Amino acid sequence: DLDVARDAMWWNMGLETVFGHEGTGGARNPQWWRDSIHPQDRERVLCNLQVVMRKGLPQWREEYRFRRADGGYAHVLERG
Repeated sequence: DLDVARDAMWWNMGLETVFGHEGTGGARNPQWWRDSIHPQDRERVLCNLQVVMRKGLPQWREEYRFRRADGGYAHVLERG
């Protein structure tokens, strides 16, 4: 979950079980999420998210690579 006003994120246990990142119970800085997106996908993902928020569109959908704790990347399909 993303709280844009407070610039905070909350994660479910999938962050640990799927990606290997510990400490999923509390809020994380959204910059960590941005930095974990594969560099070749990051600009597209962030630009598309900004368009959705700026226009007040009802949905956001992206496919991108997200860094796992072991340094590899997993493919993600995210919707919001």
